[in-house]
Amino acid sequence: MHSIKRDLFINVVILSVVVVLIFGSISMIILYFSGMSSARETIRHKNRAATYFIEGYFKKFYTTIDFLSHLRDVRLAPYLDEKSRQNVLEIYGLIEKADSDINYIYSGYRNGMLLINNYEPPEGFDPTIRPWYTAAIESYPEISWGEPYQEIKTKEWLVSVSKALVDEENNITEVLAIDTSLEKLENILWDSDERYRSSYSYVIKEDQQIIIHHDKQHLRHNLSDVVKKSLSFEKNYGSFEYRLNNTEKIAYYSRIENLGWIVITVVNKDEITKPIFSQMGTTILLFIIASSILGWFMSNSFSKKIVIPLLMLKERVNRVIEGKLNGQSISEFPDNEIGTIADDIFRLTGKELYKKKIKN
Repeated sequence: MHSIKRDLFINVVILSVVVVLIFGSISMIILYFSGMSSARETIRHKNRAATYFIEGYFKKFYTTIDFLSHLRDVRLAPYLDEKSRQNVLEIYGLIEKADSDINYIYSGYRNGMLLINNYEPPEGFDPTIRPWYTAAIESYPEISWGEPYQEIKTKEWLVSVSKALVDEENNITEVLAIDTSLEKLENILWDSDERYRSSYSYVIKEDQQIIIHHDKQHLRHNLSDVVKKSLSFEKNYGSFEYRLNNTEKIAYYSRIENLGWIVITVVNKDEITKPIFSQMGTTILLFIIASSILGWFMSNSFSKKIVIPLLMLKERVNRVIEGKLNGQSISEFPDNEIGTIADDIFRLTGKELYKKKIKN
């Protein structure tokens, strides 16, 4: 025969497990999606900060290029005397001193002449075949924004902002350019977030060519080829995921329209999910502890209010039947259905005992 106490305990345990499963599952879903949403929002803010920085960083170069392109001596330097050319170099030098982000200001001319301060080009140097020159010709009459290239002598990686200029007959005579250090941009974009140490940003062009990245081996490679996954950046901003070096990454991107660049911010996915799963585990443990306490409390409460009175009733009935106990009192039973049943049973057993005595 099953024990009512045992059955009650089993039912309470089952109820507690069901409560844990239902509320635990709901809590896990909420924790996971809220955690992922918070992480994506953090990445988005970091990406926007990087985008705003780059826009502001290059805006001043645009203004400087635009200003210098209107100076007659800059545009017509090949046709002017040495003094006029020195005046141009002096202007370049003053601007370079005023802005520490500028590595070089220079102008290269179709006749092979190069006006630049504190730099001696190598023998046979031809400015018209350098990346900054050809990019400006292709972009004419617009400014060529952010063309990364490796300096021919020092092998230093630079980013060039350049513009093709014309003479009074509207013929292209030169390219005016400003160089800034690619390393400086890389260090700023490489700077990790306090919350996500694996996060960093990099830059690609419209054709997905990587132009700014802390890992030099990726420069000038196509991003889709690097991650071995077809990617699309048709919208002005968005998110995507990819795998690199056996590490899953979550990325957010945004466009810089006037530069034709796409800034991408990434973070290792496991750095996001591990804290979430840890929090989920802690929550499950708390649910188990809480449900165990609740189960114990419910079992103990039901036992006192139902099981113990029923066992007492059983014992009293047996003693009455055996004739060992007369004049039963129901005051020790709870004032509920069990008390009513006890009263009815005592009345019934009393009548039966009375009939039995009369017969005897």
